[in-house]
Amino acid sequence: MPRRSSKLILAAERAAEARRIVARQEQLIAGLKATGRPTLDAELYLKAYIEALKPLEAIERKLRDERRAKTRETKKGKPE
Repeated sequence: MPRRSSKLILAAERAAEARRIVARQEQLIAGLKATGRPTLDAELYLKAYIEALKPLEAIERKLRDERRAKTRETKKGKPE
């Protein structure tokens, strides 16, 4: 597998895991609210998780865009 794809796979896996963490934290907050418990700390953690997710998604998006551009270049160079 080309190195670029390996980077993309790793970036996608890390972003997916971060999304799962955000989703779990959102569920935790919903559960706390449902039972009338305070959510301030949980919401602060959620905000931090979301801020950490943003650069991971940006890297994943960049690598996907680079891969698409490379694929288009390769297809253009092939004789029809």
